[in-house]
Parts: sequence; structure tokens; C-alpha cells
Amino acid sequence: MPNCTFVKSETCVASVEACRRNIKFNGSVATAKVASKLVDARLYMLTHPKEFDMADLDPHGSPSVFQNFAIQSIADGGMLMCTATDMAVLCGGNGEVCYSKYGSYPLKAKYCHEMALRVLLACIENTSVRYLLGFGPVVPQECSDCGKKYNMGGPIWPAPIHDLDWVT
Repeated sequence: MPNCTFVKSETCVASVEACRRNIKFNGSVATAKVASKLVDARLYMLTHPKEFDMADLDPHGSPSVFQNFAIQSIADGGMLMCTATDMAVLCGGNGEVCYSKYGSYPLKAKYCHEMALRVLLACIENTSVRYLLGFGPVVPQECSDCGKKYNMGGPIWPAPIHDLDWVT
């Protein structure tokens, strides 16, 4: 990555110092390309709109608190990479917590890992449409034909998960 620079932000002094030692240990190329900042990542991304070609969210737990800021910091045509480590929540362990973090109710089922990914993708899409044109379906809570309530999960990402052209 010849023309890339990287910013690592942390709110923990010890983490920033460890990161800086690692940057120095990796030599002059790393020193010229990587910066470690003692700042909340949300504030840093908010104050650098459309500055980054790529944002990599890899927090401990839910990335949803960072998504809005990351999306605003990515330049047009950029990429968001996102890791979620709260799989118990995403896989239906606590629907209310999942809804508060991701805006979706997961279903506890054999396909919970795929649904977790779709919940995460839907959350990212719902955040990004605030800055782009977009819309989503409105689903009634009750069937108009029989009057019974739906057992619903979601919203989830409805499109294919893999982009084979990009992966290969």
C-alpha cells in the first residue's frame, strides 16, 4: 500500500503507548505511515469528514456506536470494514439488547450466525442511508387476513452476503 497512511485511535494511554512502541519497532516505513492518537475514535472520525478511503471498526463488543461516525469519515467510493464480537446478542441471546444496539430482533435458530451477519449489515445500511437516498419496507405487526400477530425477526440484510468477484 504505497500511498496509504493509517490512524489508530484509542482512549487508553497504555494502548496508545504500546501502539507507538510497535510502530517504532517496525521501522521508518511504519513510522511514516502509521499514527497512534489518544482520542475517542468517534470524535476523531467526526472531525475528519470524508477523509478516509477505508475505516476498520474492530471494537470489543458492538460496532454500532461507531458506525455513524465511520460512515461520515469515509470518502466517496470508500470502504467500511466492521467486526462485531457480541455474537451472543446478535444470535438471539437477548433480543432487547440487540434491538437497542442494532435496531433488529434476532431469532434464536440454527441459522443464527447468518442472521447475525444480516442484522449487522442491515444496521450498517440503515445508518448509511441517512447520508444517501434510500428506503426500506414497512411491515405490519398483524396479518390482515387472519388477525394473528407475526413472529418476526429483523430487519435483516436481504441481499447476497458474498461478492464473489471481490473475494476472488
